[in-house]
Amino acid sequence: MPPKKTPVQEKTPFAIDPRPLTGALTARAGLAAVSRVLRSLGIPAACEEYVPVRKRHRGYRSGEYIESLALLHASGGDCMSDMDILRAEEGVSKMLGYLPPGARAVGDFLDQFHDAALVEQARQLAQQQELIAFVPEQNQLLEGLGKVVTESVHRISRHIPCGTVATVDLDGTIIESEK
Repeated sequence: MPPKKTPVQEKTPFAIDPRPLTGALTARAGLAAVSRVLRSLGIPAACEEYVPVRKRHRGYRSGEYIESLALLHASGGDCMSDMDILRAEEGVSKMLGYLPPGARAVGDFLDQFHDAALVEQARQLAQQQELIAFVPEQNQLLEGLGKVVTESVHRISRHIPCGTVATVDLDGTIIESEK
């Protein structure tokens, strides 16, 4: 016997108010949970310690850049210009406590992780060894970012009772296993 169908209501069960809502609105409210996880793991603070990019006391801190980039990725952004979409949402700024950096500022931040001298040194070494591919040494900022990742993995592992071994697949997707 097929299930009994619910009759269609003549009216919606709510009233539509024609007055606009006041306050900050966003369709990206779920980013608050991502931000909370990042902050509870101390990732922005670790970025401040290991990835020093500010030369003055104004502007964005490295933790704000990293948090904003993580939120951009979590919200489906795939290029720096998508930062301007996050930046335009008043609700996102309100839940973060700061206005996310714009695309140009993010580009300038990411450029600091590139060291042309190290790339050229690796290229010359590869040519001497008659190799096509090469990987340059990490600069100080990349090493610092590696320390941030290591520290965050250690903090996450404290909350996992099943053990201390994890396998990272080739595409970087973390898949829990009971093996």
